[in-house]
Amino acid sequence: MRKIIQKSILYTLLVCTIYSCQDDDDNITNPPDINSNEPIQTLIDLTIVEDDRVMVELHPPQLNTTETTYYLPSIIPGTYSLLNFGQFIDDFKAFDKLGKELKINKTSNNSWTISNADQLEKITYWVNDTFDTEKTHNVFSPAGSNILENQNYFLNLPNFIGYFSQMKETPYIIGIKHPQSFIETSSLHLTSNIPDFYESISSELIDVFQTENYFQVVDNPVVYTKGNSESFMINDLTVTLTVYSPHNTHTAKSLIPSLKAMMTAQKNFLGDFNTTKEYNVLVYLTTKQDDDAQGVGALEHNTSTTVVYPENSTFEALQNELINHFISHEFFHIITPLAIHSEEIHYFDYNFPNMSQHLWMYEGVTEYFSGFFRVNQNIFSLQKYIDTQIVNKMRYTNYYGFDTSLTSRSKNILNPQYQEQVYIFYSTATLVALCIDIQLREDSNGEEGLLDLMKKLAEKYGSEKPFKDDNLLSEITSLTSPNVGEILNQYIDGTTPHDYLKYLRKVGIDYQNTTIDSYYFFDSKYNSFNLRLNDQNEFFFTPKVPLNTGLINLGVQHNDILLQVNGEDFLTSNSYDILYNKSILWKTGDPVTLLIKRDGQEITLSGNIIDAKVQSDILSPLDLPTDDPRLILRNAWLKN
Repeated sequence: MRKIIQKSILYTLLVCTIYSCQDDDDNITNPPDINSNEPIQTLIDLTIVEDDRVMVELHPPQLNTTETTYYLPSIIPGTYSLLNFGQFIDDFKAFDKLGKELKINKTSNNSWTISNADQLEKITYWVNDTFDTEKTHNVFSPAGSNILENQNYFLNLPNFIGYFSQMKETPYIIGIKHPQSFIETSSLHLTSNIPDFYESISSELIDVFQTENYFQVVDNPVVYTKGNSESFMINDLTVTLTVYSPHNTHTAKSLIPSLKAMMTAQKNFLGDFNTTKEYNVLVYLTTKQDDDAQGVGALEHNTSTTVVYPENSTFEALQNELINHFISHEFFHIITPLAIHSEEIHYFDYNFPNMSQHLWMYEGVTEYFSGFFRVNQNIFSLQKYIDTQIVNKMRYTNYYGFDTSLTSRSKNILNPQYQEQVYIFYSTATLVALCIDIQLREDSNGEEGLLDLMKKLAEKYGSEKPFKDDNLLSEITSLTSPNVGEILNQYIDGTTPHDYLKYLRKVGIDYQNTTIDSYYFFDSKYNSFNLRLNDQNEFFFTPKVPLNTGLINLGVQHNDILLQVNGEDFLTSNSYDILYNKSILWKTGDPVTLLIKRDGQEITLSGNIIDAKVQSDILSPLDLPTDDPRLILRNAWLKN
């Protein structure tokens, strides 16, 4: 997944920057929304842009109350941080039928209380985009918006449209007035039932959509571009890719073959698991300038995903990271939480969220499938899968430790002490999913695995029937076996240290001592980093890691303190640059000089770079006879 270890930490920070939040209600029930056949009519006008702001006009149905509150979300599903979209609203006003302003009171960052609400005719306000203020207003880029006049309009609708208290189940009609020649891409469907409110606008300049409720507003981003979209079919699934590249560096047409190949393999892996006939991939390539999106990542929706990635990336990086990592992961979210989720998600409170215990499933199982399908579909060899998906994640398991259960971390993910630990659900939880998959195969004589379990849960629940958060683990145990229940109780709901090797050995995967290629400061698989920090904050060559032949050839010994590399002081402040940006580029025959300290004496060691080797314990599949039960179970796990 990542060739350089630290990049995974960067991915963690970019996937989600967490802020604290206070839960107001521990009991999740179907909210008492006021259902109304009359829709809330809205208009977003993209044809008039002032300082990257656009006007929103909203007409509610007749309200039978003297006071109501209008909200913009503080958080939306799929994110684990406060977004506070209300901070991007200016000049909020409410009017009666005669055009007279009604009294309003801004009651929080994201809410406005309107007096004499039974006389309310319309609300107007300006909306600022988020991309150009991310350095001061930290919004996860794929959940944000961009208003770049006559160039690009990247609209996550909860940034623009809110909801009234107790009216989240009310239908919406959304009109988006846009400049001529701009084309929309969205999973929202255009409606031919256009109310009189929109008829004064030329049909060439407006798209009108209808949703059943506010969730569908949140769940359906809309992007306007001047083209750069391509579509393809996989059986009965229509996939559309839209790319905005400000300097036309990359095109949808160039990326389509890679995307189609990957998603075809994903669909083959999923088999008859099918939750949608349409999927839209909305890609924004950022310049990373101060006035552009800073974050990198993706955000899932039921039938689409939004992705933000640097425009100056190579085509290979877009293939490997944007498509094969981000989009791959997001597409598998059609399994969970989109088809299998708890009441906390189904009845999501956009301003007072009560988080689910089961991020281990929503993110961990999803991440597991996004790696595992590659070996299942013969895209990866088993060894490559082990190196990139298992070993890489095992490092972070030890980093995070086991002092708090995954369910507790998930339930409290918005609290400060867990802010920087969200990656545990993309690493530790992914490995727990692997253990469950292998155990399921063993218990069923190879017939059923984790995907089969998810299909059973989806058949019982599906997108419209949530499960109760407290009951999921016991229900999975009843559907599977006491062996799986033990994993759930110890590794997910408990604090037992995880023994992944116990399960990997069931399929004949174990550590083997092998001679492998090596860089000078870590082996080629990034398993053995040979430097450690002592109490004086000095780097020394640890005896716990074998020296590679390159260091031995230079004369390095264990416990030598590294002071300089090629005349450059080796400090904590620049160690990353020397190790990962410089030393890995050394070529055979290049001169190299290390200044080390040994027994209090400084010594200069000089020589030329050689093709270094090192003895290392490598996690790899054992060579087993065809009738070995471990190989039989391995084949069932990988290919069934």
